Order: sequence, then structure tokens, then C-alpha cells
Amino acid sequence: VNELSPQEIWLEDYPDSKVVAVHADVDSFTEFTKSTSIYTSFKRSMDVMVELQRRVYSMGGLLQYLGGDNFMMFLGENQIKNLLSEIPEGLKLGIGICNNPRCAVARSTEALTRIRESRDSRWKLVDV
Repeated sequence: VNELSPQEIWLEDYPDSKVVAVHADVDSFTEFTKSTSIYTSFKRSMDVMVELQRRVYSMGGLLQYLGGDNFMMFLGENQIKNLLSEIPEGLKLGIGICNNPRCAVARSTEALTRIRESRDSRWKLVDV
């Protein structure tokens, strides 16, 4: 999408492929909000969003702000290693891979839940 020319709104046909959804969450965000202010914590979220947007865009992906300290990214399966090598400090990433977006998003949230429960890694992947 980032290679389209101005005023260009169509894409060529692409073969079906798996969908990769990445649910990102900022570490200790609730505590940060309680120790600062709502405005300061919102600013921190927006700073994270700008940084993620820069990285994901360069990989040909899309980023969506979900509210609070949560973000959803969509990118190609071939970009997962690039994303993992560039995880900004203080983020957890739940990665879901499936044949359709709804399933991929559900798996990414499941992966993030596992991270929160186990607290043993910064990222987890749930695949088909």
C-alpha cells in the first residue's frame, strides 16, 4: 500500500496468504498512569504509536491504535523477524497468524494474554 502513487486507490490481485496480526501492549502502563497523569500517559501512548508507525510502515504494514496502551499491526509473514529484531523497549507483542483477519486478531490477543500470565517473554506467536 505504501508504494501506491497519489490518487491511486486500487491494488493488483495478490495470491491468498496467511494474515499476521500483532497486538502490542506497553509494559506497566497502569502504574505509569497512576504515578504521572492521564495526559502524560496518553502522550506516552502517542509517542509509542509514532515509533511503531515508522517501523511498521517501512515494512509495508499497517498500524491501528486501539486505545489506552494497545495497538494492532498487520504485516506480511516475511516481516515478523524484522519486527521482532526492532521491538521498542517496554513493549509486549502477541502475534497471531491465521487464514483470515478475525482469526489472526483473536490469536494475537491470545498470545498477548499468555505473555501477561507467564511474564516470561516479550513476545509470543500463536499460529494455525
